[in-house]
Amino acid sequence: MSAMHDQIRQLAKPLRRGLGTLRRRVRSLLLILGVSRAVTVLATALLVFFVLDYTLRLPLWVRGCLLAATVATTAVVVIRRILWPLARPLSDESLAGRVEAAHPEFEDRLRSSLAFARARPDDPDNEDSPELMRVVVAQTVEQSRTVRFAEIARGAAAGRWAAVAFAAAGVLLLGSVARADLVGTFVKRSILLQDVAWPRRTTLHVVDMEPGVPRTVTRGRETTVVVLAKGSVPDRVDFDYWEVGQPEAKGEHVELTPSAEDRSRFAVTLPVYTSYRFTVRGGDDNRGQIYSIEALTPPGIERIEMDVNYPAYLQRAPETLAGGDQRLPQGSTVKLRVVATMPLRSAFVTMGAAEPTLLVRESERQFTTDLTTEKDIRFSLRLVGPNGEENDPGMDTFVLRVLRDQAPSIRVHTPRARAERLAGGVAFIGFFARDDHRIDGVTFKFKINGGDEKTVREGEAGIEGLRFLTTPDLEPSQRRGMIALDLAKMRRKDGKPLAADDRIEYTLAAVDSAGREQATRAIHQVDIITVEDLGQTLIGRQQELRTAVERAVERLDAAVMGAEAIKDAREQTNVRRAAGRAQARQARLIDDLDSIAKRTQGMLNLYVFNRLGDASAAEQLLPYFERHLLEPDASVGIAYRGALYRSLRSVLEDRQIRVGEIFDKLIRLADLSDRLAVDSGPRAYRALGEISKRPGDDPGPALEAAATEHAVLRDGLAKLSRWMKQWQNFEEFVRRFQSLRDEQEGIVGGLKDLDRED
Repeated sequence: MSAMHDQIRQLAKPLRRGLGTLRRRVRSLLLILGVSRAVTVLATALLVFFVLDYTLRLPLWVRGCLLAATVATTAVVVIRRILWPLARPLSDESLAGRVEAAHPEFEDRLRSSLAFARARPDDPDNEDSPELMRVVVAQTVEQSRTVRFAEIARGAAAGRWAAVAFAAAGVLLLGSVARADLVGTFVKRSILLQDVAWPRRTTLHVVDMEPGVPRTVTRGRETTVVVLAKGSVPDRVDFDYWEVGQPEAKGEHVELTPSAEDRSRFAVTLPVYTSYRFTVRGGDDNRGQIYSIEALTPPGIERIEMDVNYPAYLQRAPETLAGGDQRLPQGSTVKLRVVATMPLRSAFVTMGAAEPTLLVRESERQFTTDLTTEKDIRFSLRLVGPNGEENDPGMDTFVLRVLRDQAPSIRVHTPRARAERLAGGVAFIGFFARDDHRIDGVTFKFKINGGDEKTVREGEAGIEGLRFLTTPDLEPSQRRGMIALDLAKMRRKDGKPLAADDRIEYTLAAVDSAGREQATRAIHQVDIITVEDLGQTLIGRQQELRTAVERAVERLDAAVMGAEAIKDAREQTNVRRAAGRAQARQARLIDDLDSIAKRTQGMLNLYVFNRLGDASAAEQLLPYFERHLLEPDASVGIAYRGALYRSLRSVLEDRQIRVGEIFDKLIRLADLSDRLAVDSGPRAYRALGEISKRPGDDPGPALEAAATEHAVLRDGLAKLSRWMKQWQNFEEFVRRFQSLRDEQEGIVGGLKDLDRED
């Protein structure tokens, strides 16, 4: 019986070995699972502890509580998840139950076989026969050969926790390697509970400034404070500044935002009118270090002087000019003298885009330099005070304009480019010359029938029949004059007098003080014509004049209608509009009246200039035509040129010089046209203007004044029209001009008698 039980126990050994393997597998998995959980909890707790302390800068007592909680939590996990599971016994029956649960085909035979192997021969409760037990055990052992006991204990949960623990430990290890300084500080603060401060996440640095060392800025300038954030860049930086001597609490607060180009850069620009103190705070940098800006009084310019030596051709004495902005002739030499308001360390001058040049020191406050005016110079002065304070060169900028020596200009203002004269007439050539400095002379050059060119200079002995006359009352930079050509005395190349179809071509040239010469752009000419040609010209002019008179009558009717429209206007707005339209029509009428007066004056000039033919006659005419022949400005009025010619007629009659009927008619035309253009037309215009300016007033008086002038205009234009009709007969008009020869001989003879009497 005992031998049978020994045999059963021997048969059951493979089952016990399999269960032993399972037991070791279970304990290994329990150890891995417990350690993984403990590592995960500890790593997580340390990471959370680190983040809280680094972010919130925890005080010591909070760190102590968190450390105790971390240790306690880790201890609980070790006890509950490692020690207790490993200390709990794993019996064969419990392991056999796991195997049978995993392999139902055992049908409780595994636990029965283990019981049979432990049974004693003398156990009265054992009713099973030894042979049966042996068979069961043998079958179970045989069946267990295909079972892998170690695989019955699944390691999935242990693997997952091991992976989590490995990841947590890896993060902890990598963080420790990457920021060993922070980990060391954490260990000292939170593990060893030492009073150690975290390194600042944010460090603010003011560029080019140190606490206690003031930045010196010239008063009135601006200064830019640049703050660079290192480490963790805050969203804003608090900038607080206050004046020296003022409490910080009464200062100004500015929130600085990062620049778009560089998020770590913060800047603020301050106008410096006094000395400041300021602090910057941002992120966890709350040191509040005090920086200072010291305002320095800038140097100023007390005065600027220029000792000027002018070019030799100007013949001007040297002089001293005050001020930095000057206009000087080209070629002038200048000694620039700058006097400052305080002693200076140095002074510089910058010419345009050139590099600054150091001025020569003459005293503590006075500096000089030499300039030559060849072109415009824009210069700025930079003054440096004893402590480095500077003025603003942009404010102390000056311009030295160079007046370049331009060529003179000259123009002929009368007659037009082409003039027609009889062989015994007079041609007055009025000119005006201008220069930027001085006109030294005028030259007249002419050719007769394209022959040799002759030159007559102002002040030189003239040619027979040519007189050079200038007015002495102008500035040196201007010259106004007249050249009188007595065509009766001028000779062609063959020595014969001028005759019909001859031509004089001429130009004028002006010479300035530098010797530059400039001639008129166009070549002017005087054509010698016959009496018949002159008659034809005058008839053409008369027809143009008649057409102008007819147009003026139409304009007068329109102006009268415009004035009448004012009476029908009721509202002030309509009155103003009607008055404005009437005034515009009156303005067009005035233009026509001016045209009539100028055409009449042209006809009168043609008649007069072709009646008198020797030098004495030219001299007699000169005083009466000097104003409108020598005057180049077109703004000089046409006032009463008819009176001018009436005065000439009286002088000629006093000297018993015979004048003709045509001369009298032309004088009456000129006198009447001048009066209409100068008096009646503008008076009506001004009357209508009064209504336009004050539409609320009674327009009656102004309308009456305008109507009075319109009546005068209508009567005057009717007279002009009647006089024009008297000349409609072409043959009669030419016949009258043929009598010019006889009248000319009488006038010339009378003037010669006057010369002998003088």
